[in-house]
Amino acid sequence: MNSYSTIIRSPDFDAFREWELAHGIEADRRQLSRGRAIFEAGFAAFGTALVLRYREAQRWLTEYALPKGVVEISLGRYAEPPNWCAVEIPAAFAAIQLGGRDYRAVMPGGEAYCILIPNSMVEDWGLVPEEILGRAESPRQAAAPISVAVWHRITSIVDAWMEREATPHADSLAQEAILGGCKALVDACFSNHMKRPAVPKAGLVDDARDLISSRLTTSLTVGEIAGDLAVSRRVLERAFRQYLGMTPYQYLIVERLHAARSILKRREHTVLETCAASGFQDASRFSGMYARHFGESPSETLGRRGPTA
Repeated sequence: MNSYSTIIRSPDFDAFREWELAHGIEADRRQLSRGRAIFEAGFAAFGTALVLRYREAQRWLTEYALPKGVVEISLGRYAEPPNWCAVEIPAAFAAIQLGGRDYRAVMPGGEAYCILIPNSMVEDWGLVPEEILGRAESPRQAAAPISVAVWHRITSIVDAWMEREATPHADSLAQEAILGGCKALVDACFSNHMKRPAVPKAGLVDDARDLISSRLTTSLTVGEIAGDLAVSRRVLERAFRQYLGMTPYQYLIVERLHAARSILKRREHTVLETCAASGFQDASRFSGMYARHFGESPSETLGRRGPTA
């Protein structure tokens, strides 16, 4: 059985994303809270199954698509309830996600474990009953509270395995322990889990995000966004808070800041040119927002030659 693991601990988002991409982890991430983050992530494999461990000190918007042919069993513990696929889920949760689906989550600082298991292994081990797999067809119905005891049962196995010295015997025992723990998790968390209602207005938020993305370089306002989408500003703000956990204005600023950071990292334009190109009207205000959000000034990003760990 092929098995390996690797761990990264870094304060630098660029280094963290390079590590993710090197391990085939495709996700669109946006930092929503201010200041530098501390990232810790682990990646391990046993056979064709993968285990990811994340510990993050920031608030993120993450969009990702799971590959086909897998089921992801994940568990998380956060400072406050995350917003996952337009639903506010428990701060300590277990979730079942199906391959070939797109997911979106706003996650506060905390830790998460993601176990990606091939469908064949799910069937062989009887990990997830058909009824629960059917429920997981709708992401809004696929998260449930997790107890402290079940959390520690799974995470202690994964932590010990990731820090281990690899041997075939130890890996075989770890696989049995992890998959057995997953089966116990599903039984404990989902047998009596009630369905959650869908949250409306998700399409409105998607349309607003597309509009913002297409007009980042202009002096777009929240009122103009609402007008273009033929809704009131109050309806738009309520939908954003419900779906993304933030206001349309906050989202607009975050998108502009990330656009500015991408420009600065190419080192082809000055800070003033970048300010204008990313839709900010005041250079001083732009610099202050940028520094609070990323933990460094635009000039520091412009002068940085590569990721630092």
